[in-house]
Order: sequence, then C-alpha cells, then structure tokens
Amino acid sequence: NFRQATASAMLRRIRASRGAFGSSENAAVERLVTAQRQLHWDGDRIEVKTEAGYAACGAMLGGIDMASRALGIEPAPRDYRSSFSANYKVLFPDRARHYRVDVLEASVDQDPVIWVNGDKFELSAEAAGHAQRLQHAWNSLRLQLDRWHRSNEANDFEARPSRKILVRALVQLDQAWADFEHKYITELIDIEAKARRLIVQAIEQEQQLQLMEKGVEEAGWYGLLSSGHYRAEQRSFVGFISRLNSVANISRKGRDDLTADILESAFEVVHRCDTTELSRPSRSSGSSQGSRKASLVLALDIIDSYKAIRRYLQRVSRCMERVDPHLCNNAGLVARLADWEESWEVGARYVLPMAMRSALCELVEQLKATQLVAPALASMFQDCDVELFMVLPRLIMLSFVAEPAAQCREVITTLMPHRFKASAPDGLCEKLSAFVQEFRSLVQAMSSLCPVSKQLPEAVAWEVLVKRAVAGNNSGAPYSVFSSGVQATARPAVEGFMRDLEFWSVDLQRHCPEDWNQFCSVIVDSLGCEDQRKLRTERFQV
Repeated sequence: NFRQATASAMLRRIRASRGAFGSSENAAVERLVTAQRQLHWDGDRIEVKTEAGYAACGAMLGGIDMASRALGIEPAPRDYRSSFSANYKVLFPDRARHYRVDVLEASVDQDPVIWVNGDKFELSAEAAGHAQRLQHAWNSLRLQLDRWHRSNEANDFEARPSRKILVRALVQLDQAWADFEHKYITELIDIEAKARRLIVQAIEQEQQLQLMEKGVEEAGWYGLLSSGHYRAEQRSFVGFISRLNSVANISRKGRDDLTADILESAFEVVHRCDTTELSRPSRSSGSSQGSRKASLVLALDIIDSYKAIRRYLQRVSRCMERVDPHLCNNAGLVARLADWEESWEVGARYVLPMAMRSALCELVEQLKATQLVAPALASMFQDCDVELFMVLPRLIMLSFVAEPAAQCREVITTLMPHRFKASAPDGLCEKLSAFVQEFRSLVQAMSSLCPVSKQLPEAVAWEVLVKRAVAGNNSGAPYSVFSSGVQATARPAVEGFMRDLEFWSVDLQRHCPEDWNQFCSVIVDSLGCEDQRKLRTERFQV
C-alpha cells in the first residue's frame, strides 16, 4: 500500500511537471468553469443580493475549493483565525479555506465606511489594499477560466491554460483571500466590540450598583437612596440606559431625556405610602387609599421596569457573544427598552411633577366616588369595557366644569392646552368658559326642581348628571329621582347639556390622541383590577 501511494504521488508530480491534467483534476476544473458561467451579474459586478445570485456565487467558491484540492494545492496559512472571536470561529472553525460569499462581496464593494448604531467606522487603508489585490487575483482566475471555456467551444484543447498557469492563479487567489480575510475580519471584530461598548458600559455600571447594594435588604433601599454616592452611581447608570435607548429602541421613540429624577420620585412615592401604612394603618379611608394607589401604581411600574432592565443586563453579561453589534437587532434588549421608556415616559408626566401627581390622585378620588353613584362604572373598569372609553372623557370634563380651579385642572391643561387662555380672568377660552357657566346654570335650575330629601339639592343634581353620563341617552333611570311632571322639564335641559358635553369629551380625546391614550391607561391601571398590572417575568431573550 505504501509503495502504491508513493507511486501514485510520483505519477501526479510527473503529470504536473508536464502540465497535464489528471481525469479528476480535469473534471474539477470543468465543474468550476461551468459554475463561473452561471454567475449572476449586475452590470460589471457580481450580483449576490438575490437568493439565486448568492447561491450561484457560493457554488463558484465551492468549485474553486474543490478544484484546488483536486490539483493538490495546499491552503495558504490561516493561523490568524485562532485569535478570532467566538462568533467568527463558528464561521471559520479551522484552517481550511472556507470561502464565503460575504467576504468576496466586501472586497468587491471596497467601501471603507461602516455604520453601526448611528456611529461611523472606517476600514483601514491596509484592508482596502488587500481588497484590491483579492479582486485582481479573482479577475485573473476568471480570465483563465474564460480561456478554458473558449477552447472547449472551439474544440481547441491546446489553447487551454496549462496546469501550471491555473495552479498559479488559484494559489494567488487563495493567498490574497487569506490576507484580506485576516485584515477584514480582525477589523470587523474591533468595530463590533466598539459598537457593543454602550451595552458593556451599562453592564459595568449595573455591576457597580450591585456591589454597593450587597447586603442591603429590600427594606433598606430607602436608606441606600439617601446616600449621595449611591444616587450618583444610579444616575450614571440611568444615563447609560438613556443613551442605549436612543440607539437601540426601534419599537418606540428612542428617547434619551428620561432622567434618574423619575426613578427617585417613584421611590419617594413608594416610601411615603409605606411610611403612611405603617404609621396610620387603621385610618386609611377608601378615598385616601384610592388616591395613594393612583400614584403608587405608576411608581411601582417605574421601579419594576428599572429592575427588569437590570435583570436583563445581568443575564446578557453572561452571553455577550450572542449580542448583535447592531443593537436594534436584539429583540430582548429592544423589548426591555420599550417597556422602560413607556413606564418612565408616564412617570415623567404624572409622577415627577408634584402638581400633576396631586391632580391625578384627585381625579382618581373623584372617579372612585362616581363608582358609588353609578356602580356600572366600576364594572366597566374591572372588565376594561369598550364603553368605558366613551364614558371616561365625559366624566373627566364633568369633574372639571364642576370645579375649574381644582387640582384636576393641571391634567386638563395638558390634554387640551388650546382651550386655556392666560389673559382671561378665569384662564379659559371663551367657549370653555361659556360651557362652565352652562353647567352652573343647569345645576342651579335642577336644584330648584329637586324633591326635599336629606341630600343637598346640588348633590342630587350632580348625581343625575353623573348617572346620565355613565348610562347614556337610552336610559331614563338617571331621572327617576324626579316626579314624572318634573322629568318633563328637567330631562330636555339635561339632554341639551349632555350634547354639549359630548363635544368637549371628543375635543379632550382628539387634540392629542397619544397623550389621551396614555392618560386613559394610567386611569385604568389605577382603578382597574390588580392583575392588570404588567408582569415582567417573560423568558429571557437576547
């Protein structure tokens, strides 16, 4: 066997010295020539953007590798691959050629600029030089393969390139390919490391927070938050998350202006609620509980989203090789950032400003009181009934016109700023001011019609309006407090007011639909059932 192998090798060398091709070598070159003829072209460039074009180019590269092996050509040294990152070692697992279409495409494009996460990176002049040499070697091989094809067509086999010429073309191509692959992939690895730097910085800062929190129980967090050093580190971490959000969050706005003040105000709300419950557990009235719950639900949501993104960073730090350097391509990261931005955006509007927080709590108290007058409203909140979103704007406007100077004015001002006029005595536009006066006149007129009871006439009139706003115009129940004779007088007046109220409820929703939808979500979270709160226990995803 040894003698047979030695003799076979000698015969190959003799054929090679004479420039002759063996049958297997000839077949491999013929397949390579055929593969070249099937390449797709876009002008004078190889087309690899389509599936068919990519497959054709891959077949050509596979043909080059097979022909090189058939001709006994050793691959150029590729020891440099041992320094590649884990991801690239998967693509280039050993020292075999492993020609790839995307590497060839990069040498064809010869574009030194690469954009990642909005940052501009440039390949070196050395990489560009290797790309040019690879293209020169590629074109030289193609010329020899074209000669082979033309000689076949002319049936002139003497015109074929010799074995020596074809081997030299394949060797030059392989060496040029290895040189370009080495430089190109090495620089890509460096660019990817820089592109991941944002998430790496966030991970490092999160680890710093963990060190400071070590040994601190949940109840001791409030004491930790009083530390200026800890708060500075926390602010730095939130700054990294904001920058990460602006780059990677393609699901929402990608805001970079959501600051640590939002988180600190949320902790303040939770701490205040905890302290109140501990100090006055038996004095909690229904309205005060509702008031606290309005701000507490939002505060807890802010803190939960903050903790969720920290948990994500803790887990992703153990598999950084799986993080796509184009950060917006990491579905798990984008989901966490979108959740964080949504919660903190609400916090910036309704938790951080004290006046808005108080206004929201007051509105929630009023709506809880309304549920006692119209129990159907409580069911709407529990079930998130579609009718709720027709009733809610009516009730909000009704509460406002009843007390235009109350705290809830803060919320209404943000939802329909075009209806407020600083120069007016009451701060309202003429049309809204007239509607407030219409409400007062109606309540006064209804009070004079109310039957004698333990309730104040104004309270009876208010209940009629609330019940009508909830029940709609298909029910006579709201008017049952009046006698049939009085109903004939009161009902037309109330229905006329309700038509005007409908105009204002629509205006409230339509001036800025996004703000209104956000406000509705806040109210539903505050008054809905507990299990409607977000659950952030989803399966980890990079």
